Amino acid sequence: ISISALLMLYNVQVLEIDKKIRQIALDHLARREHTRFTLREKLMQKGFSHQSVETVLDILIQQGLLNEERFCEAFIQKRIRQGYGPIRITAECHQYGINNDIIFSQLPQDEEFWLAVIQKILQKKFRPSHLPKEQLRQIRYLQYRGFKLDQIKTSQKIYLHQTK
Repeated sequence: ISISALLMLYNVQVLEIDKKIRQIALDHLARREHTRFTLREKLMQKGFSHQSVETVLDILIQQGLLNEERFCEAFIQKRIRQGYGPIRITAECHQYGINNDIIFSQLPQDEEFWLAVIQKILQKKFRPSHLPKEQLRQIRYLQYRGFKLDQIKTSQKIYLHQTK
């Protein structure tokens, strides 16, 4: 067999592998949005070569099938509905390999928005209380959920004022 015949055979095999990688990637994307990072992890676990996976991911991005902004927007909206704050959401986005520019463009920057989210949580989860022990419990809970201390304290004052 000549070298050119071997190269053609190799290229055909590579194309078949890339088709398989692409199909598996599309199966994952059909279920939900992914970032490049998460999809790469899933494909690498299947034992495909790094170079082939990266090539397929580049093509999916060019075709608009893999979009980190779209993932980030959906993820942030879901976490806000679940009652999480900007600090926690940002940290989780970083774990998915999303860069700060995308996070910043998708995360609400309006302080009033976050105060309203905290108000909803306080109304749903806690009774109004002037007891320092109860207020500290609320603060710990909301900090764990990813809200800033100044946002929490402002919201607590508003909440107590509204419930008088």
